[in-house]
Amino acid sequence: MKKGDLVNGRCEEGFKWSSLSHGWVKINTNGSKSMTNNWSIVGGVIQGSLGNWKESFRKKLGRCSIFNAKLWVILCGLEVARLRDYRKVIVESDCLEAVECLTDRSGDCHSMTLVRKITTVKKYFQMVKCQFIRREGNMVAD
Repeated sequence: MKKGDLVNGRCEEGFKWSSLSHGWVKINTNGSKSMTNNWSIVGGVIQGSLGNWKESFRKKLGRCSIFNAKLWVILCGLEVARLRDYRKVIVESDCLEAVECLTDRSGDCHSMTLVRKITTVKKYFQMVKCQFIRREGNMVAD
């Protein structure tokens, strides 16, 4: 088990970045919402197996909930990774609810359209893991 793995709905302690197996990339995501105009902006960073920067991305979404923004940024990150032909991807999000929606097969998620889009994009990869990471461990995406 590694730092950030979801175990019984809880994230294991630890905030230090750990190297990945060869061929893997990690997508750290973040989304935010302006309190003045309700516009959401999302972005993230793709890192190689040794923690080296590969790419960053961002997108202005317009008005949406912070939960939808957290799903949108996962979708955006996966689309960038697909365009760059990465095959094995770990997606880290500091939104536990989003990670649970993507790993729970019950279909009990109030943003099923976005979840379906993410599921479709995930099929282009050899392997995709979605992990919860505490905000303190996700500073690279802030």
